[in-house]
Amino acid sequence: MLWLSISLVILFLFILSLFARIYTKIFFVYNSDHSFIRLEIRLFAIKIVRKDIPIVLTEGDDTSSPLEQTVDQTPNGIQDYIDGVKNFKKGLGKLLNAKPVLYKVLAKVHVHEFYWLTRYGTGDASTTGMLGGVLWSVKGFFSGFVKNHMNLINPPRIQVVPLFQQQAAFVELQCMFSMRVGQTIYAIIQILKVVRGN
Repeated sequence: MLWLSISLVILFLFILSLFARIYTKIFFVYNSDHSFIRLEIRLFAIKIVRKDIPIVLTEGDDTSSPLEQTVDQTPNGIQDYIDGVKNFKKGLGKLLNAKPVLYKVLAKVHVHEFYWLTRYGTGDASTTGMLGGVLWSVKGFFSGFVKNHMNLINPPRIQVVPLFQQQAAFVELQCMFSMRVGQTIYAIIQILKVVRGN
């Protein structure tokens, strides 16, 4: 009788967990001194994952073209590059096939916070102004995508701050979204089925 009670409690907790929401928060910062991505995942208000991933940007002295830097110019190296391009196209095709499934998954995602700040400057007022228009277009596209395909709890906060008298680049992005555990498991299974072609 005791084991039956314990089993029923475990089963109840498992079913309850499937309806619980798992919260994911992504915090991204880019600047010339320190760039990183922070990932936090919470379940039942308990932080189960917190990881900081530093982004190291290095500058090389090689002035050759990107193709010369990435492709071994021997016959085998060129063939490997061609095979890599074919594999990329194949993977892209699978991703496009998964698009209907991805849209169904995104429709179940609740976005609680979306903040995107960019401070920038090229050192030239005219090009800084032109770049501002491009940045607003890109951010408008992404915010529109979020509004159309996800459940937006709070309106997104988008900022573009031009610095006309200096050269600068600073980006801060904060995004928190949630999804039920059961829906997350189902979504992963469906995406894997499409990608693997089953």
